[in-house]
Amino acid sequence: MVRPMLFVLLVLLFTIRALPLGSLDMASNPRWWVVDQVIQKQPFFNNMAISVGNEQRIWSTTKGKTTFDTGMMIASSSKMVSSSMFFDAVEQGVLGYDDYVTDYIDFWSKDPSEFVSKVKVRDCLTFTDGFNIGVFAGGTDPCDSQDDYATCFRKSYDLWKVNVTEQPGTKFDYNEFHLQILGTVLSNITKLSVPELLKRQLVKLNMTSSYYTPEKSPDLSSSLYTTGNDYEKFILSVWNNNIMNQTTKDTMFTVNEIYPQVTPAGDITQVLGGFVGPYSWTNWMECPFWILTKDYPNIPQRCLDAKVHSDPGIFGYWPAYDLTNEYWYQFVVKGIVIIGCVQGMFLRILVKPFLDWAVTGKLNGALPELPSDDDWQYYSDLATRIEDQIRAEEDITEVMREAYLHFIERGFLRDD
Repeated sequence: MVRPMLFVLLVLLFTIRALPLGSLDMASNPRWWVVDQVIQKQPFFNNMAISVGNEQRIWSTTKGKTTFDTGMMIASSSKMVSSSMFFDAVEQGVLGYDDYVTDYIDFWSKDPSEFVSKVKVRDCLTFTDGFNIGVFAGGTDPCDSQDDYATCFRKSYDLWKVNVTEQPGTKFDYNEFHLQILGTVLSNITKLSVPELLKRQLVKLNMTSSYYTPEKSPDLSSSLYTTGNDYEKFILSVWNNNIMNQTTKDTMFTVNEIYPQVTPAGDITQVLGGFVGPYSWTNWMECPFWILTKDYPNIPQRCLDAKVHSDPGIFGYWPAYDLTNEYWYQFVVKGIVIIGCVQGMFLRILVKPFLDWAVTGKLNGALPELPSDDDWQYYSDLATRIEDQIRAEEDITEVMREAYLHFIERGFLRDD
């Protein structure tokens, strides 16, 4: 017997043959009805929005109370927005990827025998500058709430410079300090404070409902408050080469060439890298469950061919750029810390085949069957198990392997 949802999909598939593939913005396009079913039925987020587009938005939907004007903190999804001003500075000739940080900061080590003196701009943008301090610096933040950006940066540098014990460019570590370094560099070049630089960049991007917090000492990696509509302005400015040219965009979406030889520096770095994929220049190249693939740390060819890059946040906000299928999308959501990111990753895996189909009108192999209510409950429970083990600082390899094999079996991911 054909299951009811499968029957609906078969009917839609035959109906779609009569539709022009370019009619992506038409509400009558039944492919988008299928995507909407995934969004409305998923149990991870009761309140969220999603938009999809290329040169402009082509489809969107909302669930619950969240709209595209709902303001929220987006955590690590801040990184690409913040770093756009550094890429812009390189384009303008103000800064160079191979410039040494010590040339722009007077108190930075000048001693050639110290690895910290060898840090370059490119090392900061690829998170390989040697400041292997971990996410949230392992709880060792030296700053006080009254410190301004410059004061906080000096305290942080003085405390953490001893961590740079290896040649910059040889080890990846996912933390907030890399972009703080470049904020200080650009501030010293322009003679503008970092908060003023960020305000000017938001104006340039026309992100009129966005701001960084705290105002006097913002975290460039995680403190942007924005809306779905505002963040979409940034996505479109990247996609349409408005905020950066094609050469710069190609650089930003280049996988760090040293990453396959890198041993992640900390547990969180390993979890993020293994769960999402290898890192590029302030964004991830998606390769779900990369750490479980048979040739790890080599990157599977399927991931290199897919060319999907994203900048997810720990609450579940998920902007992504599919360079192969030529579209972008964003999950506009603020979930619960940690589990929100796990749930965002699950939703990305579960909705992506249907998004590809809706945008391109083509099937790359068999289309997965829409999850049943029992399936959704299983995915929700699985995300909770992963969160519990992360919080308990337990090894999550086996529960990740269970998820990985399940998604392969159901056709949401390809086996290597």
